Amino acid sequence: MRRFCYKCGALEKDAGPLVEGLCQRCFRESFRLELPDKVELTSCKICGSFLIRGEWMKVTKEEAVMAELNKKMRLPDGLKFEVKTKDGTEMICVFGSVGEPRKIPIEIEKPVKIEKRFMTCKLCSLRKAGYYEAIVQVRGIPSQEISKILRKSKDDLLISEEDFISEFVPLENGADIYVSNISLGRRLSSVFKGMGARITSTSKLISQTKDGKKRYRVTFLVRF
Repeated sequence: MRRFCYKCGALEKDAGPLVEGLCQRCFRESFRLELPDKVELTSCKICGSFLIRGEWMKVTKEEAVMAELNKKMRLPDGLKFEVKTKDGTEMICVFGSVGEPRKIPIEIEKPVKIEKRFMTCKLCSLRKAGYYEAIVQVRGIPSQEISKILRKSKDDLLISEEDFISEFVPLENGADIYVSNISLGRRLSSVFKGMGARITSTSKLISQTKDGKKRYRVTFLVRF
């Protein structure tokens, strides 16, 4: 029995193996994908991070677009996509192969409009507000010397985005250093301890969440 394309009538022996009842040319012409016209991104106006699946992430704009498209697009098996910037325009590039019993290569490009809205991420909000969970009170050496120690130790101390120094208050015989979290305060105190200082600490309950979790503010006293 002679097989032919049900759309254009081309014989299989002339046009090649049929794909889902169509010749390969008609299959490509009839293949359609619903691709979004625009993507909405939320970006921090201070640090440039993007809000993705409820979390702030330091990624490129293309990666943020990819993440949003993954929520909207459902591609047939055998197809993948990526986002590229061409001449200042973001393009959705779909590629792969589809169709049974013969796999037909597919390549589709479509421009996508990027709409960005800006807000301030949680970490930048905390930095801007001068948030701190611990105070390192250094006594017995000049504040200028303390500043030098901080600069030299910065790479070892600030190991995550949640680590930051909120305020440095120079005093006549030392300094008060307000830091973002207790872990950073403990690491900073250890630096001074390695230089011969004596360390004591006290904690104060500052709040309690509805589920009973307690939040403390810790003061580390460093004496040379």
